[in-house]
Amino acid sequence: MIISTVPLNQEVRQMVWEQTGEEITVCGTISEIPAEQLALVDVIVARNESFPAELLEKFDNLKLLYIMSAGVDRLPFLELRARGIRVCNASGIHGQQMTEHALGVMIAFSRDISGSIRNQGKRMWGDYSRLSELAGTTLCIIGAGRIGKDIAKAASVFGMRVIGLKRFASPVEGFEQVYDMSRLHEVLKQADYVILLTPLTKETVNLMGEREFAAMKETAVFLNLSRGETVDETALIAALRGGVIGGAALDVFRQEPLPVASELWDMENVIITPHSAGITRNYVESSIRHFVKNLLLFRSGQELLSPVDLVECY
Repeated sequence: MIISTVPLNQEVRQMVWEQTGEEITVCGTISEIPAEQLALVDVIVARNESFPAELLEKFDNLKLLYIMSAGVDRLPFLELRARGIRVCNASGIHGQQMTEHALGVMIAFSRDISGSIRNQGKRMWGDYSRLSELAGTTLCIIGAGRIGKDIAKAASVFGMRVIGLKRFASPVEGFEQVYDMSRLHEVLKQADYVILLTPLTKETVNLMGEREFAAMKETAVFLNLSRGETVDETALIAALRGGVIGGAALDVFRQEPLPVASELWDMENVIITPHSAGITRNYVESSIRHFVKNLLLFRSGQELLSPVDLVECY
């Protein structure tokens, strides 16, 4: 039995039936799955939502959990691993829209689009003093994985020099050089734009803090497309207020929605988006199509397209 805690219209559910021969039942959150169905469920489709470890024990037959996002940081990894439950996510379906988002906000900074919008509201003809171009600048991508590679290739088309960081240094398509994380501060010093793309793990909590922002150029722009907890928000606000860095484009925050009282709302050198960098109007359908591919592979005993490592927790 397949249960989805994500609302699915009839067309999407019909698509699952036609391609798999299995029905998908929609309910609320994982905690709201009816008690009489717990023993029947062998596959769950869910967002990156809270999954209490004690609730997991009630699913006697659960074999596969599909998370409809790239982030999986709210799962009980230890218990999933102990039960032998496979987990896969929507990694791989976000590349195009996140690449467009990253390039879009970098262009917004280089061409001072936000300033022009503010001037338009004041009926004021602005000057050209803040205008620049992406060509010839250096982009540092922290987290040179699948999405990082997509962004790197697109940024190269704009004439940007792209360097990256990941756990272990190795060549990655689209990057001039990829370094291991021990060289973070050294690499940050080179960058005009820094994009954070790492998953949220114990190692990446507060990865960007006071020392990291101090290592960046005063004109550099920081983009967080990762998770809010990967950034020390207090240190980021101080760096933006004090001119330590030039600006930030933030799609994720420690608390979402971002509280109305946050200082970030009032900063002219900040672009805020509502955790939407990977979203499109067809996101649910695209994600379910990705799920179907993983389900068919799982049912036939083959390797999943986007397996989650239950040891590394991403």
